[in-house]
Amino acid sequence: MTKIQHAARFSAGFTALALLLLCARPALALTVPEEKELGGKFMEYVRKNLTVVDDPGVTGPVERVGRKILAQMPPQPFHYNFYVVRDKSYNAFAGPAGHVCVHTGLIEAMQGEDELAGILAHEIAHVSCRHIAEKIAREQKLQIASLAGIVAGALIGVGPVGSAVSVGSMAAGASASLVYSRADEMQADQVGLVYLDKAGYGAAGLVRILNEIRSKQSFGPNEVPTYLLTHPAVEDRLAYLDSQIATRPSLGRPKNLDPYPFEKVQARVMGLYPSGKTSEQRLRQRLEKAPTNPAALYGTGLLQAQAGDREGAAKTLEQAVQYRAFDPELLRELGRLQYELGHTPQARETLAAAVDLDPESADGYYLLGRAELEGGDLAKAEEHLRKCAKLAPDYGQNLYHLGQALGKRGKLAEAHYYLGRYSKLKGDTRNALFHLEKALLLAKGEGGLREDIEKELKGMPGHRDKWDPSENPDGQGPWL
Repeated sequence: MTKIQHAARFSAGFTALALLLLCARPALALTVPEEKELGGKFMEYVRKNLTVVDDPGVTGPVERVGRKILAQMPPQPFHYNFYVVRDKSYNAFAGPAGHVCVHTGLIEAMQGEDELAGILAHEIAHVSCRHIAEKIAREQKLQIASLAGIVAGALIGVGPVGSAVSVGSMAAGASASLVYSRADEMQADQVGLVYLDKAGYGAAGLVRILNEIRSKQSFGPNEVPTYLLTHPAVEDRLAYLDSQIATRPSLGRPKNLDPYPFEKVQARVMGLYPSGKTSEQRLRQRLEKAPTNPAALYGTGLLQAQAGDREGAAKTLEQAVQYRAFDPELLRELGRLQYELGHTPQARETLAAAVDLDPESADGYYLLGRAELEGGDLAKAEEHLRKCAKLAPDYGQNLYHLGQALGKRGKLAEAHYYLGRYSKLKGDTRNALFHLEKALLLAKGEGGLREDIEKELKGMPGHRDKWDPSENPDGQGPWL
């Protein structure tokens, strides 16, 4: 082995050891399994008190950036989950066991993917160093459910929602003790910066977004960003990052990142989850600066559709597709609008192109299957709705339309099975039992299907062994 190889190996080993020591903590009273349990309860509070965006077009790109950073880290004790919260405030937080949340308002304020990466690296570092676990160890006298409420109240902030969560957990006073300390913030930046650099982002993006967050303070005490309330010492953090860039100029140099993926997710946020007039103004300014910007056209089209102007939205999205013809996401949204406007042949053509370009999109198959069902091509509708079900087994609306397609094709056992699963997902136990029990009756000789049906029925209250045909004597399902 050459001296250079020895030096490289020593350097890599030393860096790994340094990071382990940097995150080293005294023995914690909170074990990893306990923190995982706490993380689940924490997310229950978050979902109850905040609007978590259930949109792969938004959460997928955020998760991609998070996974890119995690790929540079040693094995973690938790599986990290990334969420986007619909809220115009500037905030991001990481709950116990790797539940990382970013607000739509903060995403809107960013200038590029490196800013998102900087925020996520910092939050991932908080989890990796187990800052919350260390603080919670002092509150072990409380039950996990109460602790989850305390943590949620602390990280959501001191505004109305954060206060309500804390009060609801009967521990409002304890929430204040769980806000990150200055030492926590500095350590999270030190650790996060290492992996941010390894992932190819550097520190410039984090500096930019911290400066943007800090600038909001000047609008008065009621406008102080939530992020600053839960993440103190922003001036110290900026001084530290500036010193690192001065020592290693490569950390501050612009990285060779394609701006379009982030511009598009940001446009989707502004179009579908806008922060009032601010989103509209931002999109308008971008189009004034670059009228052919496909991401800005995309966001504007989504915003028009949200306002009820589907015709105008379709025209705007057609323009976006002209400048980005091979983007399956733009094609899917255009096809969705064409379908809603009743332009079924056009929708089928547009959505077929989207599926060809992105054969892993469950939403693409679902939209195409619906258009084919509307157009009377039942075989194709079944084919594509089945593909969606394979990619996204719990996609409720797809299960419903797949049940419709199968019913119209005379495949009644499967039709009842999928309609039963759809009803079960909706929490409609009565209809779920009706469809699943009828599916079981009709699935004679279909061993695999019977096993699936029995699995769905297992443990359902009110389940009986035999279906009474007198309940529906004509034997017809709701698809006709």
